[in-house]
Amino acid sequence: MIKDKLNFKFNLADYDDEKDSRKRIDTLFKQFNNNLISLGIDYANYMSGTLVNDRLYQIRNSILTRCHAALFHNDLLSDLNVSGRKRAIPPNILHVDGMRLVQRQNFLFDSIIFHLVSSMDYFSCIIKINTVGNISNWKATWTKLKRKLQSDPRFSKEALVLNYIEVDNLLLGKLNEYRADLIHYSKDGSQHSTTLYTGLEMVKIEASVPWNFYRTFKKLLILENSDSLNLNSACFWIIEKVLESLNFLTLELRIYLKDKRVRPGGTEVIRTLDEK
Repeated sequence: MIKDKLNFKFNLADYDDEKDSRKRIDTLFKQFNNNLISLGIDYANYMSGTLVNDRLYQIRNSILTRCHAALFHNDLLSDLNVSGRKRAIPPNILHVDGMRLVQRQNFLFDSIIFHLVSSMDYFSCIIKINTVGNISNWKATWTKLKRKLQSDPRFSKEALVLNYIEVDNLLLGKLNEYRADLIHYSKDGSQHSTTLYTGLEMVKIEASVPWNFYRTFKKLLILENSDSLNLNSACFWIIEKVLESLNFLTLELRIYLKDKRVRPGGTEVIRTLDEK
């Protein structure tokens, strides 16, 4: 059960320290990167028998690019977000400058969501290549692949597929729905409040997550209300949990490829240290 291996709950205390949060995410991303590289080796050894630059490797690189983009925009948001800090904005231009600041935070928050879901869609393509599709029939989206795998008796009982479905039900499906709502139905701006420090010409701007984001993930958030969750903490949380989920599924896919290998042992293209 995934619940025994992954914890999707948000606890504010886990994200109070931005440096610590970023360190955890950097470590996790390196693990994910290494496991994706190993997955490419497994694919060559067990399935394709070649290291040519075929579609799977292109998709793998696209996943990493999208994750890099999410991390980069999270860095920009961390620099821009002043939640809990004092911001030197002259009171006479607070309305203009303050609204511009909030707007830019919204842009970055949405961008992070888009890049994460894009990485999920790319990842679903890799799973499709090795299950219901093939190297020439590779295009997929996260949700469509879930439906296809569930309905295909050849794959619906496989551990890889069951874990894919469970991760979707617990977290990633909710993120996908939130992204779809942002794109097709309504923008979801962050909530914010401002406090003026009289005589100091200093303003504190506190930005918390958009209401629809809070509503979508409410059951996973250990909070009194949406105002308790600032944008930075929310981004660190959702990035960390998406990376954990995709990393977990990468390991499951490696097990699946070894179990379903079409090339006999001893014909490996690359011999890893544990095979020598």
